[in-house]
Amino acid sequence: MVAGSEKAKKLTHAWILLKSDLSKGSPGLQTKAVSKELQIHPRTVLRVQAHFASEGLESAISRKVHKQHKPCMLDGEQESRLIALCCSKAPAGRSRWTLQLLGEHLVQLHSVDHISRSTVFRTLKKHT
Repeated sequence: MVAGSEKAKKLTHAWILLKSDLSKGSPGLQTKAVSKELQIHPRTVLRVQAHFASEGLESAISRKVHKQHKPCMLDGEQESRLIALCCSKAPAGRSRWTLQLLGEHLVQLHSVDHISRSTVFRTLKKHT
């Protein structure tokens, strides 16, 4: 392999296409031979070859752009309120806070309009 300044996956995908090339003077290796030589899974070789055949070179060697990016539900001030609430004494009749209780209490404090337990969990996990 040759060292380069490109990302490793991009170089690996380019090497897959070069090793798989069936034109005259090229190695033209089979899928298993390419995967063994590059020490990658054969399914990766097949996937890169399929992308190349259907969408072209740039699509085959570049990573997909994520289209499902979701912005953070809570801003910094709301996160700090959640953490402070979590560190405070649990409500009467409870031994500790639950994710559901924390979410409901944030809504009652008018910090947020609505919030799911998973958002509360991810926020607390991020700051633990």
